[in-house]
Amino acid sequence: MTKLDLFKFVPFRLNRLAAEVSAELSGEYSERYGLDIPEWRVLATLGFRDDACTAQYIAYCTRTHKSTISRAVAHLLDKQLIERVENVDDRRELALQLTRKGH
Repeated sequence: MTKLDLFKFVPFRLNRLAAEVSAELSGEYSERYGLDIPEWRVLATLGFRDDACTAQYIAYCTRTHKSTISRAVAHLLDKQLIERVENVDDRRELALQLTRKGH
């Protein structure tokens, strides 16, 4: 049986590429906008939608742990880049949307 060479294994290489791109962009997000990667992911997810969505949806779409998204949401709320709105489908649940400043 041959040993697996991780550097030739496509899933490993894709993961490394994604990590390298994220690391490079994180400097730009931080320097230009004062955002970390999870905060940027929240803004990007909300920005491509026409309607509000939940933090749970954002965690699912970005494949980011819900506690990480929760912290990012708290920071973005403090920065007034996003706001909570009543979910039109379930009034017990709050959804998130960009503010004018967030756009």
